[in-house]
Amino acid sequence: LSLTIRRWETVEIVGETGAGKSTLCDLILRLYNPQQGIVCVNGIPLDQIEKKSCRKIFALCSQETIVFNNRLLEDIRIVRPETPRKEVLKIAKAVGMSSYINSLNQGVDTWIGDRGAHCSGGQRQLIALARALLQKPEVLILDEAMSGVDVEMARIIWQNIKKELPGSTILIVSHQWHLIEHCERVVVLSEGRIVRDVMVKDNAGAAVSNASV
Repeated sequence: LSLTIRRWETVEIVGETGAGKSTLCDLILRLYNPQQGIVCVNGIPLDQIEKKSCRKIFALCSQETIVFNNRLLEDIRIVRPETPRKEVLKIAKAVGMSSYINSLNQGVDTWIGDRGAHCSGGQRQLIALARALLQKPEVLILDEAMSGVDVEMARIIWQNIKKELPGSTILIVSHQWHLIEHCERVVVLSEGRIVRDVMVKDNAGAAVSNASV
């Protein structure tokens, strides 16, 4: 496939299970190198960029979130341990964690158990989202990152993501078609190939009337 994603663009990648969505993300993140072809960032091949620099460019929020036996505060700011408590609380609120934090005996100072034993799957996903926002990446990749979040909460979270990361490129991998409303483009994959690449909003954010996916 051949795909160009522009700076500041929000693109949703959709397709059936096995279409190649997560594989594409793994290649972009340089978890492994392509056997053929090349992946570039700003025209520079990824294999020419130091892995440490790649980690600063990208943030991944996936459905499978690793949570440690730690205070919730520390688990969120693991990507930036020096982050002030006030900023962590602000980001936690932005991703919809307020009710969960308020339900805990010691708020963000509560120990959440081994592998997040005291968190639901949806709450672990919110922890991953908070980490990603704290990292302030140039490119944010969300791989089924809101599968445990209802539609209305997802809409609120998206508003906050756009607010916190106004200059970031966002790539969404999802089966949730309602997320299209937050994107400029939708790319449909099938068997590792792009079968549709549709602009759904113009540069001003207005819907493109003839867009159909």
